[in-house]
Amino acid sequence: MKTYASANIAENLEAGIRNSRESKKHRKVIRQIAFAYDRESYEVKADHIKEFETPEKCVLMRPDIRASKKDEEIIVEVESKNSLGSRRDKMQRREFSKWAKEDENRDFRRETLI
Repeated sequence: MKTYASANIAENLEAGIRNSRESKKHRKVIRQIAFAYDRESYEVKADHIKEFETPEKCVLMRPDIRASKKDEEIIVEVESKNSLGSRRDKMQRREFSKWAKEDENRDFRRETLI
């Protein structure tokens, strides 16, 4: 029999909810990637990073990073150990991949924290 606490943990894992340590690492990687695109003259929007505007939603979900330059547009999603394979992760992969396939100048990339 599951206790209340273990049931919540299982629900959080399925939903892809990160613990505070993973959240901090998640934001750090988003920041590093966002600044890397910025150095390459992309217009960058990054979620959770105060130096950048928040990206617009794409197919009803907000990516971690949205970078554009000329006709090229890139969406980056960063996944942690707890979010990898979650319902949210699967939905994002499906929808962001579909979005990228609609135009040859779009790309969807994923980074995984281990």
